[in-house]
Amino acid sequence: MNSSELLQHNLNYFNESTPVKVVQTFIKNMYLSLLTRTLFIQFSLYIPYTDYGGLFFNSLLSGGLFVIFIYLLIISTALLYSNFESISNYDIKPYSYLMTGCFSYIFTYLTYYYHTQFYILNIHFLFTLFLSIFIFTNQTSITYTYNNLIKISFTSQLLVFFILSLLYNDFQYVLFTYLTSSLTQLYIIYNTENMIKNESRRFKIKTDEYLSGSILLYLDLFTIYPCIKRMFTEII
Repeated sequence: MNSSELLQHNLNYFNESTPVKVVQTFIKNMYLSLLTRTLFIQFSLYIPYTDYGGLFFNSLLSGGLFVIFIYLLIISTALLYSNFESISNYDIKPYSYLMTGCFSYIFTYLTYYYHTQFYILNIHFLFTLFLSIFIFTNQTSITYTYNNLIKISFTSQLLVFFILSLLYNDFQYVLFTYLTSSLTQLYIIYNTENMIKNESRRFKIKTDEYLSGSILLYLDLFTIYPCIKRMFTEII
């Protein structure tokens, strides 16, 4: 397939005839976007362990900002969910920055407030997942397939688990964070494939809207609840 044909496919929504090369490029760019945002959140989680960061999060101002960021996250999520189809990949950038800032502050505050490393360990797993998928989709020696994507992701998670088990004395706690991050990983990998292959999904995505795709991984969480409710209604 030549460059002009690839460019034509970049103007379309994903479907079963989308070339593997287009899919691979989309996933590479989407996970690069997720990687940079996760790295920002990862650094912010260590702020309370610094002298000035500890003083700030011990003040009343930090609690007030926590409430403000919660409201900002709720409002931005509602706006995105109700207007996603009318927002272009360029217009979604401010939302991307806003939501990254909200998540970084909320997780950092909870890390300090509960004196826990739960979010820190989980973000290590997520960062490694995004990095491994980006590297996998950026190389040519191994053929890109969904099965290979799953193998690469689980291998990277196991590697991080073994490393953290050696660094931390509490094996049960590391195992707990590994299991919780594995659930997140399953959702992300499944939803990535679903985003590309499922043409009947609520929000469709164009092949060049990788930034919107990274946001859609989060918004799709809110499409799970109606499906669960509908499933239980049919059973009853």
